[in-house]
Amino acid sequence: MFRKISLVFGLCILASLSTQAQDKVEVFGGYSYLYFHTSPSASLNGWEASGQYKFTDWLGGVADIDGHYGSIRGTGTSTYTYLFGPQVSWPARVSPFGHLLLGGAHNSTAGFGNSSFSMALGGEH
Repeated sequence: MFRKISLVFGLCILASLSTQAQDKVEVFGGYSYLYFHTSPSASLNGWEASGQYKFTDWLGGVADIDGHYGSIRGTGTSTYTYLFGPQVSWPARVSPFGHLLLGGAHNSTAGFGNSSFSMALGGEH
């Protein structure tokens, strides 16, 4: 329990430190919620950490890693995703972006694991 609280506390501190090293590096960390719409459904709480290195004003490389923990019908489960890919953004004070991240996901329930392909396609303005 102490380990999970320490992780959440550390991620909160990380999220509050908006790092902009010469406008080349961006770092994010925070709380994440994952809902499986299955039968039975499952709600998992977790964390997310990502970083971007900007090659130019508008093009960067992103790494995004997260972990979620909870139970399904009383059985402990954990899910991790590892995503990497390009991100394009409009350089401005408020910077809209779009990215395509590819990678993998791993789910472990009651000691049995399963890995699969994972992707995130999205953006924000």
